Amino acid sequence: MPNNTVEHQTLSLDDVETNYRYVDCTFTYSNKSIRLTNVTLSHCKFEQSNFDDAEWSGCTLDHLDWLNITAHNNAFFDCVFQDSLLMGADFTGSQFKRTTFDSCKATYLNLSETGIEAVTFNESQLIDSAFQAIKVKKHLTFKGCELTGIDLSDSNLSKVDISASYFDTLQLTLDRIAGLTISPLQATQIITLLG
Repeated sequence: MPNNTVEHQTLSLDDVETNYRYVDCTFTYSNKSIRLTNVTLSHCKFEQSNFDDAEWSGCTLDHLDWLNITAHNNAFFDCVFQDSLLMGADFTGSQFKRTTFDSCKATYLNLSETGIEAVTFNESQLIDSAFQAIKVKKHLTFKGCELTGIDLSDSNLSKVDISASYFDTLQLTLDRIAGLTISPLQATQIITLLG
């Protein structure tokens, strides 16, 4: 948990320090690879929109506006996204371990071809998001999420739980849905979707 707080400052992402909490700060472009550990970023703004190849460990990302950012091949370990805007964010090829998304607006989020281990989405809006060809270890759980139009095609769903969420339509690959955890009502919906 961060011990020190920096508020209302403009600084480079290169200047972010471990065990600090940054509130209402503006971050200018990073000149090197982003490697953040045990940092809280709350209500912060970013001048850059490309975060490719970054590493985030033990970070809390609170009320961030990451609309349409690109974050290919990132690594998120023990992180929390809280009340963040992730609409159109592209995390293709990234790794997520022990990461939670709470109350995020993430329509059109792209997590395709990601590695997922012990990840939970709580009360988040994921309409038309892409989870194509994901690899899940331990679990991927959706609780109270809006999943209409989510694309789970080409993903082995044996460790995925959507039973506590809701949707009108889903995209699935028939031979990969074995083991998907669903509610009885969702079973009827999925049978209808699959024809």
